[in-house]
Amino acid sequence: MTNTFTWAITSLPTTTEGGHDDVVCQANWLCTASDGATPPKTISLPGTSTFTYDPDAPYTPRADLTEAQALEWVWSKINRTDIEAYLDAQLSISNPPLPWDAR
Repeated sequence: MTNTFTWAITSLPTTTEGGHDDVVCQANWLCTASDGATPPKTISLPGTSTFTYDPDAPYTPRADLTEAQALEWVWSKINRTDIEAYLDAQLSISNPPLPWDAR
């Protein structure tokens, strides 16, 4: 079965730049992988991407951003394929109960 990945933005800190007081300077994100089994085995990886204000780029107020837009910004800064491959590998590792938990 193919693993599925869910990406989410967990926070969008802002700063004041170029006369705007809500310029997104960072995105905190979480990627969760699931193997689809019953019950599913899941693993998550959090991360942070930082952004530099560009006065020549189109400006979008934080209140008008969508999660899809913020994720596109994140994916432009990270290697999404490598992160998902890492989580794939982590899901394939067997993790039986600890010996003392089985007693």
